[in-house]
Amino acid sequence: MMKLVSTAGCLTFLLLRPSTAVAAEAPSAEPTAPGEPSPPAQPAPKAADDDGSKLIIGLDGHLIQAIEEGTHEVGSGLEARVGWHKTRLLGLLFTRPELGGGYDRVLGNNMGRVFAGARIGLQFVVAAYLYGHGGYGWGAPGGGFTYDVGVGADLVLFSIIRPGVHFDYMEIVGNVQTVRGGVQLELAF
Repeated sequence: MMKLVSTAGCLTFLLLRPSTAVAAEAPSAEPTAPGEPSPPAQPAPKAADDDGSKLIIGLDGHLIQAIEEGTHEVGSGLEARVGWHKTRLLGLLFTRPELGGGYDRVLGNNMGRVFAGARIGLQFVVAAYLYGHGGYGWGAPGGGFTYDVGVGADLVLFSIIRPGVHFDYMEIVGNVQTVRGGVQLELAF
């Protein structure tokens, strides 16, 4: 009779204990010898998006002014780029290496460019950054090394869509020098 009372008491205790306590005492996959400390609990794996990395696809539209004595022609252009956005320091600092290409029309020239570069900046609700690219440009009227350096700002309040503005200096060395300003739309995945 004593065993029956003891078993009923243990069963009542297990049923009334909170389920988290039972889960915490569940045996681990590896048995431990008596007297040995049990291995530390493994933390839950991070979700893939927890490290702040995102694939960014951007489309930039801009107006162009050539830097040439006596020239006042304004042109236009379009660029597409893809980059890997990585945040650091509590998500406030970011770096983004990227690749891209574009088309500009100014001074009667149809100019194409392919480039690689990066962005670095600070973000909270708005991302403010510096950027630069180097690559190859053609059609101005000749071709050669091209580069741009600029500043920009994006609204990062929304998770997927990031509208913004930019201003930069672009040159196809030995051919054309321009200043450009415009708007962009980025998609973050």
